[in-house]
Amino acid sequence: MKLAHRLLLGAVLVVTVLIIVLVALSDVRMGRRLEDLEIAQLTREARLIAREWTPTVDADALAAGAGAEIGHRVTLIDSAGHVIGDSEFHGAARERLENHSTRPEVIAAVRDGVGSADRRSPSAGDNELYVAVRSPFGVTRVSISTASLDAIVARGRRDVLISGFVGLIAALALAVAFSRAVSRPVVELR
Repeated sequence: MKLAHRLLLGAVLVVTVLIIVLVALSDVRMGRRLEDLEIAQLTREARLIAREWTPTVDADALAAGAGAEIGHRVTLIDSAGHVIGDSEFHGAARERLENHSTRPEVIAAVRDGVGSADRRSPSAGDNELYVAVRSPFGVTRVSISTASLDAIVARGRRDVLISGFVGLIAALALAVAFSRAVSRPVVELR
């Protein structure tokens, strides 16, 4: 194998490894950052809804109205863990929901004031990001399907891969020029 080819192969290998590492690191960091931003947003929404929850307000109507406005699932849970309002489950369907007092985000909200969890929803059947806040009448919880967050991360991953591929092509062109410039004098000396 010619010296120019070995130099070219080495440069392509280094750039390819760097692209793989960048994609992996950006994927993890972007996912974490996006989840942190979404938790902050869901916390603000839950606190706003908790302020509206009073003894005179119909909890189910509040959950349904707030859920429609913010585009997220809203659940109002009394101090015993019973769901008394939910934007996706009404009437008999809501009454069949399990007691929520053992859910990790609810436990944390009761204990610390705010709790979050990323887990599978037994009632909705998909992975959800939950944020719950303690309120005077129980716990107000807002959640979003993680599928939408995963889609954003996938688009970001795709963009990084495309950028990496363009960078690889540019590096390949530079490596060809470099390997020829370096190998030519060496071959002439030989």
